[in-house]
Amino acid sequence: MKISGTADVSVIEGYQIVPSADATANAVMRDVVGNKSDAAQTTVETTRSIIGYVKGLLGCFGVPAGNSQANTKMNEVIGNKGDTFTVSHGPYNSLVAYAKGLIELLCAPSVDNSNASYLNYTVGNKGDSARTAITNTRSLMGYVKGILNMLHGEGATIVEDTATATPSIVSITSVATANTWSSWVEVDASVAANSWINAITVSVNCSDDANLVVELGTGAAGAEATKIRFSYRIEMLTNVGFFPTIVYPLALPIKVASGTRIAVRVSESTANSYVFKVGVQYYRGL
Repeated sequence: MKISGTADVSVIEGYQIVPSADATANAVMRDVVGNKSDAAQTTVETTRSIIGYVKGLLGCFGVPAGNSQANTKMNEVIGNKGDTFTVSHGPYNSLVAYAKGLIELLCAPSVDNSNASYLNYTVGNKGDSARTAITNTRSLMGYVKGILNMLHGEGATIVEDTATATPSIVSITSVATANTWSSWVEVDASVAANSWINAITVSVNCSDDANLVVELGTGAAGAEATKIRFSYRIEMLTNVGFFPTIVYPLALPIKVASGTRIAVRVSESTANSYVFKVGVQYYRGL
């Protein structure tokens, strides 16, 4: 363009002057570029400046305030590193909050954590202590360890009763009336520690075929509560020989708390009086 005078220079100068903020004119390049004060724009229009769009882009990529509930820009959907974790869905939670919630749900909790809010707390930690008492604060890991201890006796002393050196088998004489319980005979006056009964042994010298019943109970004398009863039969093929000891293992051990008294009683189907020899084995100290 040929500049011929002051008037032409003034026209060019006018094209370079910054337009007013948020101007909607679209005639020359200054209108397209815009004003530094133009408001940020996040929607496509035909009247917005480049400055407005750049501000809008910067606003979309900037970090929102922590726990912001705004939901108009992608950065608000993504969230802030400081957003509080959440494990429940809602209309205003960010992706960061949900990601933190997943980590909270999937990571192992601290050892022996009593929190019951989430599934990972219920599952537990590899380091959780073995548990044999049922409560509302123990993990599956703790219970599994406790069950394994009961089944294998890990960390426990295996005893048959109160004897510490020589075997001690209690003798019980059956009543000379068929199918009548004998008196309870004490096996252990007071269990020294929490224990789990896992086997009972019985032998009896009979002179006739007989159905035999043994009961094990716990509690004070005269107030015994039956914990288990089992029956078996002896067939007399000859009146001479020996009678094998019956070992009755318990598939599910019976818990006996520290200080509990253990006793046994017997019954048999004949009108004779027979002497039973009964022993009790348990894991002590679980």
